[in-house]
This record gives sequence, structure tokens and C-alpha cells, in this order.
Amino acid sequence: MNECKLGKAMASDRCVERRQKNTSNPSAATASLPISASTPLTRARSIPRNRISAVQDLVGSSRYLHWQGSQLRSSHVEQMRAAAVFAHEIGYPLNLCIDINWTRTWLGDDPDGQVLSHLMELNRKWLKPRYCEVFAQIAVRENPDCHPNTHILVHCPPAVLSQFKQQLRSALSDACRRLDKGAIKFTPVGSGNATLQATLGKLDYMCKGISPEEAAVLGINPIAQGSIYGKPYSISQDIHRAARRRYAEGAEG
Repeated sequence: MNECKLGKAMASDRCVERRQKNTSNPSAATASLPISASTPLTRARSIPRNRISAVQDLVGSSRYLHWQGSQLRSSHVEQMRAAAVFAHEIGYPLNLCIDINWTRTWLGDDPDGQVLSHLMELNRKWLKPRYCEVFAQIAVRENPDCHPNTHILVHCPPAVLSQFKQQLRSALSDACRRLDKGAIKFTPVGSGNATLQATLGKLDYMCKGISPEEAAVLGINPIAQGSIYGKPYSISQDIHRAARRRYAEGAEG
């Protein structure tokens, strides 16, 4: 099998061309549908990358209305901000930013967020309970011009930062079969000084795909990031709304 050239092969004009071709032939699109939310990762990794991009081609097909494009809303941003503040207040600041460019992986995309969910679970198992009692992570999915990517903010103890990067790169490589240069990037929040201001500033940048109307209210500079399928963001349970409520109730008690 010839391997696809990654990166520029996902240019927006080709995405539009493929979408128009496949939506005009629903049976062909059905035959090429590679993965769904219930597809095991082991099977997803066995599917050729050029077929995985066919998921996006189903947009507009009446037979696949459950693949609804979604974008960030102000309520999502408020939840992520509250989670980031909570993580900082309890001593687990989101001090590491991880950027994943799916077009530079062998899969080429993570259309339903399945690989991201898998990585999130692996991060939790690696960090907790060996290195921290609270697993604090926030992720935002984007798809500007058919170049899907994910931004992640996570708390990682500085003492194990190097090991964490190594295990994450290994886990992503295993899930995607191959990583090209630039597929994953690690950046310390606040240049190594993860203040709450620096964390919220990074989070606002991650949320730039919000609509201009809602962005103005939240003080975010909006930049179109396309639509993704499924949930556009995720928050780890340890800093989610329910955990914050339990913590507040315990503090009051």
C-alpha cells in the first residue's frame, strides 16, 4: 500500500471536492465509512488513512444526520474556565499545553474524538495515583480548513514532565500507527510559570473557534476553526462540575 503524503493533502479545496463526490453517492460513502464511536481502536488503526477521511465526506448526507457539526458555545467556555480556576486553587495548575496535529499522523484525523478519549484515559492512568491525586485536563478539538487538531491543557508534576512527554508520544504513536514531524508539540504554560492568568490566557486562545458574537461577551479574539463532530471539548472528571460541587459542599461542611 502506498502511504499518503500528510499535511497539504488535507487542503480545504480537496475536502470540499471529496465531500461533494461522496454525498452524491450515499452507497459509496457507506462502503467507505471507516469508524464510528463504537469502533475499537485496534480496528481503527488497521484502516487506511485515506479512508478515515471519508467520515468528513458524509456531511450533508441525510443517511448520517447523527454526524452533526458542532462548535464551542459560551457555556462550554465558562465550564472550562471554572475547571481551570478550580484546578489552580486546589494546587493542580494546568501547566502543560499539548498540541496534536492529526493531519501529521498516519490516521490523518480523529473524527469522533475516539483517539483523544483513549489518550485522556491513558494520561489519567499514568499520572494518577502515582504522581498526583487529582487528574486535571481540558481538551478542545478544532478543524480549521479540514486540518483537524486538538489542544490540551493538563497538570503534570515538573519532576516527571520528561517521562510524561515520552509516554504520551509513545501512546499517540501506537494509537495512530505513525507520527510525522510536528504531529505533537509540548509547550509549558507561562514559559514554565503557570500562573492562573497564564493558564486562562492559553485557554482563551484554545477557545478561539467560538462565534464572534459570543466571543465579544467573553473577551476572546475569535478565529474561525471550522466544525467538528461530537463534543468540541472535554474536561477530566476530577475538575468537572460535579467534582467542584462536592469540593464546595465539603468545604462548607
